[in-house]
Amino acid sequence: MRGDQDLDETKIARPADLGLGPTWAFLRLLGGNDVGRIIPLAPGRTSFGRSRECDVVLHDEEVSRQQFVIDWKPEGYALLRDPGSRNGTRVDDEHVHDDSVVLENGSRIRVGSDVVLKFSYKDRLEARADQEIYDSAVRDGLTRVHNKRYLVERLVPEFFSARRRNAPLSLIVFDIDHFKDVNDRFGHAVGDGVLQRVSARLEQRRRRDDILARYGGEEFVLVMRDTGLSEAQVIAERVRASVAATPIDLGNLEIPLTVSAGVACTLHCLGNDPAELFRLADTALYAAKDAGRNRVACAGPDRAA
Repeated sequence: MRGDQDLDETKIARPADLGLGPTWAFLRLLGGNDVGRIIPLAPGRTSFGRSRECDVVLHDEEVSRQQFVIDWKPEGYALLRDPGSRNGTRVDDEHVHDDSVVLENGSRIRVGSDVVLKFSYKDRLEARADQEIYDSAVRDGLTRVHNKRYLVERLVPEFFSARRRNAPLSLIVFDIDHFKDVNDRFGHAVGDGVLQRVSARLEQRRRRDDILARYGGEEFVLVMRDTGLSEAQVIAERVRASVAATPIDLGNLEIPLTVSAGVACTLHCLGNDPAELFRLADTALYAAKDAGRNRVACAGPDRAA
């Protein structure tokens, strides 16, 4: 590891010098949230932090809004710079100060006590295999959005982060109305196609740092950081209206559908149990169903009590 002023490009170990052949640069999360996540580095500068304005958002309370920047040089090496983050950044246990430092194959980047990223060169096949292993653990096999396991693991730190910052965290539970009728009438293959199309519409509405997951069956959950109940209600209503307005197109078949949604916010949770947020949203969902479906219901302060 060397600072800007000490760089001697002739002495920097590039992938070819390591006998790796054609390679790309990647980061892999070894500690913190999203363990196993693979992050490819694009040529040029890539910013990392908790802010949704960063090129790569790291979902961890220990990460500053603007944590560090990596510059992948066309000459074949990468520099890391910390622009003045709150917790600081260490590379191979050395603190990064004003100068950039060279990332070497296997360098470990640490933020706080838990967040660890490993920098490495990989060929594309190896990187793809690692990504597929990670995806199989955290994504739903049919819709490719995140699965219930990922949702449960992420909801806990997001909930307590919102509590510490006194910031709102909202959750929406979407349910496809009368989905059993679709399976009974058209078969499960068509039902699978419907789930894929609906999840794609939800994905289009998802912001960069929102969490979208298939909870099970025909239920989907959207978790939104720094989002109050009213804003979440607007988002849920836009999704509901979009689904109701446009039938699901399966090529040779168009199926009209509606969805119902329940919305809840941490500001209306009385305790410190992340599961309470989901229970409030689920209760609101059932209220929407009982009121006739194809609508959005919210868990307000009276319902939270």
